[in-house]
Amino acid sequence: MVLKHCSALLAPQLTVLFNKLLEQGIFPDSLKSSYVVPIHKSSTLTNVRNYRPIVIQPALGKIFESLVLDRISFAFRSILIHEQHGFTPVGLQSPISFCIKTTFYILFKTTVSQDSVYIDFSKAFDTNNLKLNIAKCAVITFHRSSAPILFDYILNNSALIRKTSIRDLGIVISHSLGPESHIDAITTKASRNLGISDQNFKKRTECCSYEVYLYCSGEVSA
Repeated sequence: MVLKHCSALLAPQLTVLFNKLLEQGIFPDSLKSSYVVPIHKSSTLTNVRNYRPIVIQPALGKIFESLVLDRISFAFRSILIHEQHGFTPVGLQSPISFCIKTTFYILFKTTVSQDSVYIDFSKAFDTNNLKLNIAKCAVITFHRSSAPILFDYILNNSALIRKTSIRDLGIVISHSLGPESHIDAITTKASRNLGISDQNFKKRTECCSYEVYLYCSGEVSA
């Protein structure tokens, strides 16, 4: 926030500094310093294994890192295949239909269903010995039929949970690919935030209450 408000003053100096670092191929140690914040994931709070370490980096270091990424991303565009779209800026904003939208179009046009299995690994970022987290694995059948044919999927002798909607890259996708599930999720979150604000501002004015309502309404409309 400070850098944003002071950008007009700092931008010329940072431009000279960053260009010099890029020419010399140096990433200063002072921009690498960071601190770790433990984020609780699930289960009991007293077990350290239930926390995920999140590294908080310096703001200037993150800006310089983004500049380096912009430069090297051009070299990787010819290496990454289409199925690795998650590693590209466009891919991070795209739901599951990014890869199989053509398949879904054909399926819905011919009233055939499509099964998609979502798998999750336990502590995927903490160890190289990946193990499936069956509790978070799920299967969803995309269809627009009143009587779809459903199959059970078994992994490690455990049946996968069947869902009628699933969250993929922040977007809630229903079995019919309709927007209703995503809208419901957004409005529920907005209502919850409004309830929290209502509790925190018991001695609020009419003006303050109106501003909170507009904020939540804006989130819903987005």
